[in-house]
Formats: sequence, structure tokens, C-alpha cells
Amino acid sequence: MLDIKTIALILLIGRAVSVTFIVLVLWKQWKLLRLPLEPPSKEISNFRKLLFFLSCVILVGNFIPIIIDTLTLFVDTQRPAELHVISIMYALSNSFTAAISAFTIWLLYRTALSKDHNNN
Repeated sequence: MLDIKTIALILLIGRAVSVTFIVLVLWKQWKLLRLPLEPPSKEISNFRKLLFFLSCVILVGNFIPIIIDTLTLFVDTQRPAELHVISIMYALSNSFTAAISAFTIWLLYRTALSKDHNNN
């Protein structure tokens, strides 16, 4: 069985992937939300706001797991050295879900942006 520090490192890598994709989306969306739409479109404006909000939720949802994984790696947290398989599966599932969700939102954003550019 893997020790807790190895698991924490794997989880932290998954969270880093998630945060990277979400920050890319948030950065671009922040710039786009400041620009006027030509021609004005309520649907596109609402889509951009929804995408921005969803990205913020995923980013904030990663804060506590990142803190826990970082503390596990670098601070003696008095946690057991080895974990049960079910705990490992649960943690990996959460990290994987966050990374895939972030990647999917990034793909959704890229698809919407390319369609928006093709229409202009």
C-alpha cells in the first residue's frame, strides 16, 4: 500500500491540473466580461457569466484539499502513515473529478470561443 505522503503528492498534482485549467478559463473570461459584445447578445453574456461563476466554484472547491495535501506533505499532521484502500479511492476520485471538471469547462470555453470567432 502507498504511504500517505505519496498519496498526498498524487492528489496535489491532480489539484494543480484542476487549478491550472480553471485559472486559464477565469483569466480569459475576466477579460471577456469587460468587453462589450458586438452585436449585443443576452445569451452569450449569460453564458459567459455562468461559465465564470462555475469556474470560481471549482477554484474555491480546491482550496481546502490543496491545504490538506500540502500540510500532509510538509508538516507532521499526526495522521497515520498508511491509509485504507477505500480512503485512497475516495480521495483519488475527488481529485480526478475536480481535474476532469476543470478540463471539461476549459474545453467548453474553447469550443464557445471558437464558435464566437467563426461567427464574426
